[in-house]
Amino acid sequence: MRRLGGGSIINLSSIYGIIGAPDIPSSSINHWWGGNLEPQACAPLRIPDNKLVFSPHVYGPDVYAQPYFSDPTFPANMPAIWDQHFGFLADQGRLLAPGEFGGRYGQGGDPADVDWQNALIDYFIDKDICDFFYWICAPPGTPARDPAKRISPQTQHCDGLA
Repeated sequence: MRRLGGGSIINLSSIYGIIGAPDIPSSSINHWWGGNLEPQACAPLRIPDNKLVFSPHVYGPDVYAQPYFSDPTFPANMPAIWDQHFGFLADQGRLLAPGEFGGRYGQGGDPADVDWQNALIDYFIDKDICDFFYWICAPPGTPARDPAKRISPQTQHCDGLA
């Protein structure tokens, strides 16, 4: 494994992936750990597009109250933020497979998270982002190796992903 600017690149046969882009401030819009791919706009990696998968992390109000979740136009304001964070790569034809998103979807968390997740799925559809990893069996912040805190999948989560 090679380290790259706080993130890591792994070799999977002939395909490479960038995982966990560091949250180094690059604009005035807050990023999530693993979600700042903005530096690719001005200093792209020199890895062929067909060997690189970008895997940003993106979270909603269930995880942390970012200022943009309080914007009066929320969630309509989110596509411009996602464009700046990582969507520009999809516009360039680069492969994106978001590595982490999800939440409680109104099951005990922030009610605005339902709107956020629905808006994100619509955004993925609009950008033709078809590959992703979704939190469904454990609430955000639950250690993945703690089976006592896992929950059963909620069907309303799955309905929007189909």
